[in-house]
Amino acid sequence: PGQYFDSEKALITYVLPKRSYLDRMVLKRICRKHGLPVPDYELKPNKESSASVLFLSDPGMLRSRFTRKAGRALRSLIELQKKYPDRKIHLVPVSPFWGKNPGRGEASIWKLLFNDDENAGWLQRILIVLIQGRNNVVYFSKPFTIEEVAKGEEDVERIAQKTRRLLRVHFRRQRNTVLGKKLYIREQVISNVANGQMVRSAIDAEVDAKNSKASARSLDTKARRYVRELAADQMYTMIRFFEIVLGRLWNKLFDGVEIRNLDNVRTLAENDYEIVYVPTHRSHLDYLLTSYTIYQSGMPSPHIAAGINLNFWPLGWFLRRAGAFFIRRSFRGNRLYTSVVNEYIHYLLTKGYPITFFPEGGRSRTGKLLPLKTGMLAMVVHSFLRNSKKPIALVPTYLGYDKVMEVRSYMSELSGSNKKKESIFALLKARKLLQAYYGKAYVSYGQPIILSDYLDSQRPDWKKHQGELTRPEWMPAVVKSLGNRLSVGMNQTAVVTPLSLSLI
Repeated sequence: PGQYFDSEKALITYVLPKRSYLDRMVLKRICRKHGLPVPDYELKPNKESSASVLFLSDPGMLRSRFTRKAGRALRSLIELQKKYPDRKIHLVPVSPFWGKNPGRGEASIWKLLFNDDENAGWLQRILIVLIQGRNNVVYFSKPFTIEEVAKGEEDVERIAQKTRRLLRVHFRRQRNTVLGKKLYIREQVISNVANGQMVRSAIDAEVDAKNSKASARSLDTKARRYVRELAADQMYTMIRFFEIVLGRLWNKLFDGVEIRNLDNVRTLAENDYEIVYVPTHRSHLDYLLTSYTIYQSGMPSPHIAAGINLNFWPLGWFLRRAGAFFIRRSFRGNRLYTSVVNEYIHYLLTKGYPITFFPEGGRSRTGKLLPLKTGMLAMVVHSFLRNSKKPIALVPTYLGYDKVMEVRSYMSELSGSNKKKESIFALLKARKLLQAYYGKAYVSYGQPIILSDYLDSQRPDWKKHQGELTRPEWMPAVVKSLGNRLSVGMNQTAVVTPLSLSLI
């Protein structure tokens, strides 16, 4: 935040979401480390530079609540600004997180100990800090002044209410950006998807078909089996496990992982956009590298669409709990399975879970972008037509390596050999690949495509079809055009390196 004010002359009030002396200690340490004004117990406008801390809420023993004490502190700050109008007071929202566990919906001892609950009381807070003390992350947001909030308003109480409301919304959005939605309970998702509108419609159509002998009950059982085969079972412990293991793996394999242009994505996430990452596909490492870099940057790990060929033991068990959901390579003619996949994608998008899918459908053996397969893209567009309350941003993403791990097998396949099937035995043989050196890895995020804006430019009347289960007749052409736009975006964000130039 120091770039927004003169730290040698500014009056700064850091705003923490709840009263916590541990958070205050961490804040002071960070300020000293980065040369920011160190907060004192009160703001001193007579000094050239001064800083203080404001707590937005005061935790009780079990739950947090906004108190009159916090309200008085905010009003005192506004009155101080009125008394010294020439000294602008900058409010800097600071969001500390002890761990990045979004938790699940059920109550349990694990939720008490491991979730950084925004409503946690001081007792739960102590337990969380004891467990998550080494997993502390602090975010400083862009400062704003009391004058900007007031906008000519003179009543202190009204300004305080507006400021408090603004800060509450900000802290909630920051939590959603960093932690994401609470992790769902898989069995509940199976039930919700199996009873979704598209699935029920497909079952009814199958039962009403003249040549069908299937009953609604047997089709319902089949639909649930499809969802169970498909759905992820994301767990925070598995994400943390992969974070630790992959951090060491990248250090062993690569001479660094270079990440570009992720700030644009963070801004959209902070503004409550549903993020859909659309990366190039060069290696099996793409699945891991995408999620790792997103999670390391302070955003929730996405759900990833993976081919069902990767759902073999034990890899499939690990990937599913890291957020992968497994889709069959082909389901043409299977209306029930198609409706299940559509309904699951719709569930993820409307509930606020970011997703990643690889539109090339398979790994490129030459390094060139393959023609995009638009099946998943069509599901995203159709989901948005059904429910457009949450805006969607498609982010073309480039993944590249100085040297691809599978280069030997690619050369063999390009020479005419058959593609080897993924299995536990192939995984064990791949251990030798971990001993090689692969240069640098690159992850570059392109200019996001706002889906509503794109539909406005292509079909201004698209809103007439909101809520419809059937796809409008113009949708295939729009999806194809959108696929071409994504292809251009993925190529435009490619990282040009000295090694890649030397190989041209």
